[in-house]
Amino acid sequence: MTSRPGHRRLRQQGPGRRASNARQARSQAVEFSSVTVERATPVVRVDPERPAAPAVERAAAILRDGGIVGLPTETVYGLAGDAWAEAAVRRIFEAKQRPA
Repeated sequence: MTSRPGHRRLRQQGPGRRASNARQARSQAVEFSSVTVERATPVVRVDPERPAAPAVERAAAILRDGGIVGLPTETVYGLAGDAWAEAAVRRIFEAKQRPA
């Protein structure tokens, strides 16, 4: 995988690697992003092996109401929303701080 111009890629995380990555980042003057949360965001953890029906139903209700939910992937978290709901699409763009 190649880095974007002006960006440096840190080594993969693993046991005992965090301090090493922090030193590497400081030595390379890597800029970190920050995220500002303007309201309380509920967090519902779902066991992928045995998902609890109430948690799945809550996520479905959030999506039906035009909300967005975060979903873990193999590398990062993705944001999900109803693509047909204008408010949900707008919320995803706002959360990612991207122009609509």
